[in-house]
Amino acid sequence: MTNARSTDEASVYGTVRPTRVRIPHLQALKESHEPWPMLTAYDQYTAAIFDQAGIPVLL
Repeated sequence: MTNARSTDEASVYGTVRPTRVRIPHLQALKESHEPWPMLTAYDQYTAAIFDQAGIPVLL
């Protein structure tokens, strides 16, 4: 599966607008036996770092 977080659409600020990772994306990864990371962020700063790193699921 391709990276679900990138798209060709430009956002308001001229950067690439990320798309959301939804349940069908995760189901497709599971069916293809491809691992996907899930991390827990306890504050907004850690969540921002994980999001920039491309972690698809944050708790």
